[in-house]
Amino acid sequence: MDNLEIERRFLIFKYGEDYKKYPVSKIIQGYFEISGNSHKRVRIVDSKKAFLTEKIGSGISRQEIEQPIKIKEGREILSGCRYIIKKNRYFCKDGWTVDFFLGKLSRIVIAEKELTTTKEKISLPKWIYSYDEVTDLFSSLDLAMIYPNLHLPDKPIEPIELVRKILNEKAVGNLS
Repeated sequence: MDNLEIERRFLIFKYGEDYKKYPVSKIIQGYFEISGNSHKRVRIVDSKKAFLTEKIGSGISRQEIEQPIKIKEGREILSGCRYIIKKNRYFCKDGWTVDFFLGKLSRIVIAEKELTTTKEKISLPKWIYSYDEVTDLFSSLDLAMIYPNLHLPDKPIEPIELVRKILNEKAVGNLS
């Protein structure tokens, strides 16, 4: 299948400071046209570049179609998105990216690695001490969808609380 993305995601609980030595980008992404196992996303990177992406499927292997668009178009699309998240993405060695979410999600850290096959062996960076794999549990879309409903005055949500809330919302059908 063309445009196949194979990726594993990990929710990070404890980590060292080594990530700070890697390049970082500030990302804002908004989601729209959400239907079943597909959605479209606009991503603005460092206020300089924009991308339009369609993702189809869930779990470790999904179809991803991404194309660059003009930054002005990206901002226009983003302004119409109901679900938006902001994060700082670190580009670490061995193909790992580590996302530090902002706002109410500021205690959420997700490490991701794109793979060439679903059976590929991986090892997380040594500075990641405690984690759980969340590849089949939730995605950034789920984080964006739950974000507006977080009622936590002046306090970011703890990672384990977030996992419980997402799984509960999915169980009752509030998140697709």
